[in-house]
Order: sequence, then structure tokens, then C-alpha cells
Amino acid sequence: MKKTRIRAFIAALLAVLLLGGCGVKIPQELTDLSLPYVDGNIVTAFSVVLPQRGYLTLTSENQQLMYKAMLLAIKNHDTETLAVPGDLTDAEVAAVYDAVTDDYPQFFEPSLTYSIVREQTKSGKVKSISCTLNYIENDPELAVVRRQALYDRVNAILAEAATITDTLEREKFFYEQVIYAAEYDYSQSVLANINLDTHTAYGCLVDGKAVCDGYAKAFALLCCYGGIEAWTESGYLDNTSHAWNGIKLDGKVYYCDPTADDAENRYYDADKDVVINPETPEDDTALPDTATLLYFNLTRGEMSADHTFKSSAGADDAADSASATVGIFVRFESRGDLADWMNETLANAQSGSGFTIAVDFSISKSDFAELIQNVGMTNTCLFSQNGAASRYYIYVI
Repeated sequence: MKKTRIRAFIAALLAVLLLGGCGVKIPQELTDLSLPYVDGNIVTAFSVVLPQRGYLTLTSENQQLMYKAMLLAIKNHDTETLAVPGDLTDAEVAAVYDAVTDDYPQFFEPSLTYSIVREQTKSGKVKSISCTLNYIENDPELAVVRRQALYDRVNAILAEAATITDTLEREKFFYEQVIYAAEYDYSQSVLANINLDTHTAYGCLVDGKAVCDGYAKAFALLCCYGGIEAWTESGYLDNTSHAWNGIKLDGKVYYCDPTADDAENRYYDADKDVVINPETPEDDTALPDTATLLYFNLTRGEMSADHTFKSSAGADDAADSASATVGIFVRFESRGDLADWMNETLANAQSGSGFTIAVDFSISKSDFAELIQNVGMTNTCLFSQNGAASRYYIYVI
């Protein structure tokens, strides 16, 4: 018994020496904070799923402690994090900051600026590290109002979704709520117009203005508290920095891009080509706002046709998207079946309606246009496609 106690004491002492460096202890608040943290201010009828994929990328225990410290500070709108024993490089702290951003979008209101504070011994050795945070809204009282506005909006959407028992239909509901809540803020491409709210779930769901990561964070937030595992992915779309979502359904991973599926501010020109955000919209004809679902539950292979992932492929990536779109839209396995559907459906379609379809065979944009022409609908039907040419959205004008 005594030997057992001695071993336990030595193990505890080693832990203090390794993590506590120079006698600095791990703050009790960090020890007490269990992950994943489920936010009690969000009211939901579903089992909450918080994958914390950002946290899982952190490789050291010190990074994981800093993650907790930063999460705790942001949750409480504190300007200083608790001090974490030891040291981290600037890049390691940046990785923590990004992880908290992705994993807890309802809390993330910092203004993308922070400073690292390193406490040193007389010999110059770093014994602890903390961060000073700035917020988009630094006034604590106004920050509470902002946060409550987001909670109210999220809770209202979750309450409306409470009766949607089918997982795919509920996911689609959240997807469309995000898309219709916000307009893409094209002015953000000019640095002088920077609005940090557009990068947040708050900007998307409350202010109604967002850019890609604002859409992605809002969708992930709704899904996770709506019982569906989802997270933010990042990389490039057509060589431009971009954010979208990963989602896990029945053990398989699919990908969604609500920004790309927000078909607002779209027009068609004299050549009947669909154009996005034209420089002279008065010269073109507006198309109805819609959620095209061209990028809803795609496989990694399909998404990779025009998206470049920063993350690596996983063993749980789905091989096809058919099971993740059942009942959402029509799929076709052959050109003949698609032609038959067009003859039956498009000829009787009302102006202003739209259709999303998926094709499980290879068909080019020109061949798709030829099928529409064969129906005799060339002047009344326009269409868009995703990068993989596996989905098409048909506008009836």
C-alpha cells in the first residue's frame, strides 16, 4: 500500500513538473471545464452533438489547456484568459484561436486581434502564457444584448424544427434557414469595408449579412444543436479563400456549401446566361432568390471538383451522395430517364418555379442544354450546375 502511494505521489509530482513548469499550477477553472461544452442558453429538443474537430487537431496538452482558457474567457466575455503553464509558439496559439472559432460559433465575438502575454522567470524562461482578447463589441452590456439576440434567433429556429423527425429534412430546413437569413456581402472584398460581423453566426442569422465563414458557422451551430454532427471546413473555391461545412450522417461524411447555394443577386443576360452579382444589373433580368442545393450533401470527390480542402480525406468519407439526398430532390441514372422527366415536368412548369436534380451519369453542360432544347423550352428554362456537373438547378422564367 505504501509503495502504491509513493508511486501515485511521484506521478503527481512529475505532472506538476511537466505541465506546471516553474511551479505554475493549472487553474482549477480549466480542470473543472469539461468538454465538449454544451451551452445551456440554447434550448433544443434534440441530443446535442459537438464534434469539436478543431480541438482534436491540437497536438499538445498545453494547446488543449489554452483552448479551454480561451473558450472560458470568450464564454464569459473576459478580456484576459487564465494563464496556462509553460509556453506555446505564436503559430500554436493561432491554431487554438482558430479551433475555438470553429467549434463554438455562438461564443465567437473576438475582433480577430489578440495579444500573447508570456510570464518569465528571472532567468528568462517562460513559465506561463495567457492571451489578451479584443471583441467586436467591447462594452460587456452591449455584448450581452448581441449574444442574446443570437440565442433568441437560434432558439426560434430550433423550436420550429422540433417536429421535423426526418434527419435529412431537418438538415435541409437548417440549410435553407441560413441561406434565406442572409445576403452575401460582396462589399467585403474591399478591405476598407471590413465588417467582422459578416464572419460570424450573428452576422448571418441576426444582421442578415454574411460572407462564407458566417454562413458555415451558422449552419454548423444549428445542426449541432439540432442533433446533426456538423463542422466548418476551410480551403479554396476556384482559388479564392473559402469556408463550407462537413456533416456526418449515418456514419458517413458529406459536404455542404450554403454560400454557394444562396442564389440571390442572380440575373440572366441577353444570351440567357446566368450571372452572379453583375456590374450593371439594370441591363439584365433578375432571377428569383432560392436555395439551389447544388452543394448539399456532396461527396468529397464531388466537392473537390471546384473546392480545395485544407483537411485530409478520412476513412468515413462517403463514396456517393444518393443516400444523403433521399426525398430531397429527384436523381436520374440515365439520359433517357432525365429526358422523360423534362418532357413531363418542364412543359407544365409555372414561371418562377425551380427544380434541383441530381445525375448519376456523366453529362456535359452543352448536352444538358440540348435536352432542354429538345423539350422546346430553350427560351423559358435556364440552369446552373455545380463544379462536378452532378447537380443542376433549373430556373423556369
